[in-house]
Amino acid sequence: MAPASPILTWAAREYYRQNDTADSLEEHLRAAKALWARALAGECDADHCLAQSREFQNAIYYRRASSPLIVPLLYRFKRLQLEDDMNEAAANFLADYQNANAGTE
Repeated sequence: MAPASPILTWAAREYYRQNDTADSLEEHLRAAKALWARALAGECDADHCLAQSREFQNAIYYRRASSPLIVPLLYRFKRLQLEDDMNEAAANFLADYQNANAGTE
């Protein structure tokens, strides 16, 4: 058991770091979706929305700079699915925007 203890310790530490990163990302995502909903509803002026979106960009950068890297094998395995999810989410945001602005044209 002793020879495996460094690997087990690393695996446990990595699990908790990845879990903390995922929790932080979920929190940012909830806040971003709330800002998006307020912006679509016209409840947020342009300056406030711009400042908030800049804060989200800073948070995304900080998360990427300070978070642990994803294991390369896992990244290669999940990349296509994650890109599909991202493209679907972007299409949904665009559809929300078009639907919100359909009445103003």
